[in-house]
Amino acid sequence: MSKDPSLYTTAIVDDNEQFLLAMKAYLKKYSYINDPSTYVDSIEFISDFSQKPFDIVFMDLEMPSMNGDQVTKLIMPQNPSTKVIAVSMYEDGYSVKRMMEAGAWAFISKTYIQAKIPEMMERIKKGKRYVDPAAAENYTLFAHKVKKKTLADETPKSVDQMNDEEIAEINLTPGEKRVIAYMVQGYTHREIAEKLARSCRTIDTHTQNIMIKLNAHKATEIVLLAYKYKLI
Repeated sequence: MSKDPSLYTTAIVDDNEQFLLAMKAYLKKYSYINDPSTYVDSIEFISDFSQKPFDIVFMDLEMPSMNGDQVTKLIMPQNPSTKVIAVSMYEDGYSVKRMMEAGAWAFISKTYIQAKIPEMMERIKKGKRYVDPAAAENYTLFAHKVKKKTLADETPKSVDQMNDEEIAEINLTPGEKRVIAYMVQGYTHREIAEKLARSCRTIDTHTQNIMIKLNAHKATEIVLLAYKYKLI
C-alpha cells in the first residue's frame, strides 16, 4: 500500500452481524481507516467490489453462500493490491493454507483479534504479511504432515471413498472424538476448549488432525461425516 493511509477504504465480510458491528466500532479508532462497509452476504460484497474495490477487506473463512477462500480467489484478479485479511474462529493449518493460497495477505484468529490488530495493521501498512503466531505454528505442523504423506506416496481418501473396513480403522483418539462430539452439538472452538478445560490451540490441533484423518476441508464436513458414518 503506497497511498495516503487516510484514504484506506475497508470492508468487513462476515455472516455474524454481532461480529460485524463490533469490528466496525473497533476499527473506527484507527484514523487511517475510513468508516468500514459491512456485508453479511458474500455475493453482495462481490458485486460491490467489482464496481469499487476496497483497499482492506476483513474476510470470514466460513460463510453460508460462498466461503472466504472462494470469494478471495474471485476478487484478487480484479484488484491485486487489495489486502484481504482472513478472520476465522479456526486456527488450524488447513484453514490458513486455504486462505493464503487464495490470495489473503494476513490471517488472524477471531478469538484474539482486537489484541492482534494493532501489530497486524502496522505490518500491513509497511507492506508486510501477517499470520497469527498460533495459526502459523499450526500451519507448519500441517505442512509437515502433508509432506510426510506425499513422500510416502499416500493419497488421502475421503471417508466417502473408503470401504467399511477402512472406516472402522480410522484411528480417532479419545480427545478427537470428544471434540467431534461437541462440534456435532454446535459448540464453537472456544466453547469446546472451555468444556474440555483445554486451550484453544489444543482444540485447533485436534481439529487439524481430524481433518487430515478424514480428508475433510472444514468443520461442517466433519459434522456431516460424523453423522453419516457414526464416527463417535
